[in-house]
Amino acid sequence: MIQFDDSSMIGRQRPSNEDAPCWPASGSKIMVALSGGVDSAVTTLRLLNRGFEVEGVTMTLFPGSNAYQEALKTADFLGIKLHHLDLSAEFEKEVVQYFCRTYDAGQTPNPCVVCNPKIKFGLLLDFALRHGALKLATGHYVRCGFDSHLQQYILRKARDPQKDQSYFLYALNQAMLAKSMFPLGSTTKDEVRREAAKAGIPQAAKKDSQEVCFIQDNDYQGFLRSHGCAQGFLPGDFVDRSGKVLGRHKGIACYTIGQRKGLGISSEKPVFVLKIDPPLNQVLLGEPGDLFSDTLFANKNNFISGKFPEKAMPVLARIRSGNLAAPAMLYPVSEDKIKLVFEQAQRAMTPGQSVVYYQEDQMLGGGIIMP
Repeated sequence: MIQFDDSSMIGRQRPSNEDAPCWPASGSKIMVALSGGVDSAVTTLRLLNRGFEVEGVTMTLFPGSNAYQEALKTADFLGIKLHHLDLSAEFEKEVVQYFCRTYDAGQTPNPCVVCNPKIKFGLLLDFALRHGALKLATGHYVRCGFDSHLQQYILRKARDPQKDQSYFLYALNQAMLAKSMFPLGSTTKDEVRREAAKAGIPQAAKKDSQEVCFIQDNDYQGFLRSHGCAQGFLPGDFVDRSGKVLGRHKGIACYTIGQRKGLGISSEKPVFVLKIDPPLNQVLLGEPGDLFSDTLFANKNNFISGKFPEKAMPVLARIRSGNLAAPAMLYPVSEDKIKLVFEQAQRAMTPGQSVVYYQEDQMLGGGIIMP
């Protein structure tokens, strides 16, 4: 039997053990990761309405962040205590440096999948537990369940497919899930906004953040230059498959697989970035059809169960957060490496990005796409 969080039932008549053991008993102390947005505000509201003792915690992760001021507005409105952590040094070391290293290596990083296990469900969760909370609750759109037969926690996609965030949480483990709560997993974003508006929460109409949180004005190149990513901005050659030089590029950190705009190449037909070669400092260009492949390799894999697959298995796989999951066969290659073969070729498999594995709506785990 698998039991899931179903916070859409909060405030209604329900069996007392419907979502146990994911949720502790009413009156237990829960700490909420407050960001100042509508999702964490409604998460807090729901827990208060359920009878939990709720405190908030927010983080300063980078210079210029107004996260504390925004979170304080929520905490004051809902009448809860707010803790503030300055984790900027840890964030710089674990996330920003990883971000820069990956671009310098000619790959495209996914900072959220590093931040979640290292910062949010690492340092932040540790703080919550040290201060007497039984669990840390976040506004992520994902469903957490406990399989009583397997005696392990599992993650499923959120009810709202447009807001599902399971892709970004594949690096979590059983210990983290055992101490985490996701009250919005069974709710749509529209329902959350209506609930916030009805309660008078100031952030009810606040827009969602779409870009990387620590990069202002979406200026990736300016950020990388300011953080000393010199290797990624060494000029080099654009080449075609035959090795013919097509022009000069501005540095490998300026490009990603599948990119068409901003190349500065004059061509009779559209050309796209097919491959980035750091040792040669070259960017390979080609036609749209050249972007498709049915096979990838991934390393740095994590599986929610804690167990690496022992044999080939069918999965549904997503090679970026905005993609639909596509049927594929997963083959274990070594202790940390898998081979993934899709039924249909996928466009622009991008080294450095995450590939995440599912069976139906259950998220199994994921890894980093290799060059």
